Amino acid sequence: EELYYELNSENTEKVLNLIRPKLQIDNGGVELVDIKGNNLYIRLLGNCITCSSNSVTVSQVIKKTLKMYIRGPGNKEPNVIIINFDEINEENILNCLIDLKPYFDFLKIELVIKELINNKENINNSVMLMFKNIENEDKEVNIPHNIKTEISGRLKQNFPTLTVNFEN
Repeated sequence: EELYYELNSENTEKVLNLIRPKLQIDNGGVELVDIKGNNLYIRLLGNCITCSSNSVTVSQVIKKTLKMYIRGPGNKEPNVIIINFDEINEENILNCLIDLKPYFDFLKIELVIKELINNKENINNSVMLMFKNIENEDKEVNIPHNIKTEISGRLKQNFPTLTVNFEN
């Protein structure tokens, strides 16, 4: 019989303390934000926010460890939500694409979020992206199809419910 901790802030902190040393090696961290029902809200700190390997760290280490040790009401695995990673918002979308920035800078273009439709039910979430020429906003920008595919792929990996559209 496996032993689990009850889902509460004290027990969550105990489990996070098991994870923190691994994250601190790379000047990262994690904190408990809130617990609502079976939802456990966690925030990444420091270098964990922009680290390109954070999707692996987040899913493998943080979520797996919390689900391994903690049980919510009805002995259910907690639903772990990393608010500055899982939540669909402009900052998280742009952070997800941060390592494409040197490429955009080279092409003298900027990626702009024109419209973001996001709801709590995670249904019909969509983002409208647009490329702007940094030097001349009126100049038409032609982005290779493979770049759009790369952007869509990265966003889909992080936000499976997100529909990605391009205005140009």
